[in-house]
Amino acid sequence: MKNNLVNGVAREEYLVQIDGITASEHLGFIEALKMGLKLRQQHPHSDVKVREAEASPQAMDVRH
Repeated sequence: MKNNLVNGVAREEYLVQIDGITASEHLGFIEALKMGLKLRQQHPHSDVKVREAEASPQAMDVRH
């Protein structure tokens, strides 16, 4: 997960991807998960994933 310091507080960033293309970015896992579920309902045959944002694309951790 990508941790950015904002006013001395670490924040986590998550990506929601549909068929490998980033659809949105979120500061919390719950918000990203809600968006991922909404996209899965709208596009049931697409590959929807919630990923932790990382500095390098190769190091992304997949969460289904």
